[in-house]
Amino acid sequence: PTVQTVDAAWLITSPCCSRNVDPEGGVIAIARIERLDEDWRLSRYDYTEAVWVLYGEYLDLDALLRVICVDKERLFWP
Repeated sequence: PTVQTVDAAWLITSPCCSRNVDPEGGVIAIARIERLDEDWRLSRYDYTEAVWVLYGEYLDLDALLRVICVDKERLFWP
């Protein structure tokens, strides 16, 4: 995965290893992280609607990162 800053947020992208979103394995959006006062806001990309969808807000960045890494529902890593 790659992390870069975009519009005052962190954007996580990665090659599409599953080929579910991009059959060619190109780079896809995984998550968007924003800092708002004391909270961290996590969004996932909805490929069906082609929009960012707010997933949740967290006080702890470690907790937010665990959500992205575990992702049992494959919402971030389709």
